Amino acid sequence: LDYRIKKAIRSVADALELPLDESDVVLVGYSQGAQRAEDLAWVFPKRYRRVALMSGPAPPETSHVKRTHALAIARGEREYQRPFRIAAERLAATGRSVRYFALPGARHGELGPEGSSVMSELLAHLVE
Repeated sequence: LDYRIKKAIRSVADALELPLDESDVVLVGYSQGAQRAEDLAWVFPKRYRRVALMSGPAPPETSHVKRTHALAIARGEREYQRPFRIAAERLAATGRSVRYFALPGARHGELGPEGSSVMSELLAHLVE
């Protein structure tokens, strides 16, 4: 997966004739992709330092995300949120840049009616 991501970044850079840095990637994973994003942050912590875990199957393991620079955990308002919110609070209490984002009105597989504004805020958190 890491190889495919790096290859995709190089392809886009070539197509747009822009220099893109494949060593510092903002990674967003949704549902099972959130687990994949967590794993990438764990195995390649220098490359995947800014990570959003959205509607994942389980709250993130502290040891897997401890080296992220910025972390966002997001869930739909109509999904079970409590353990994910608690995980975000515990991670933030360690002094790292971690925020929890609820997607109003959203079920699993949806961003909900305010998805665009929540995603803007989430991405701003990751890159600030």
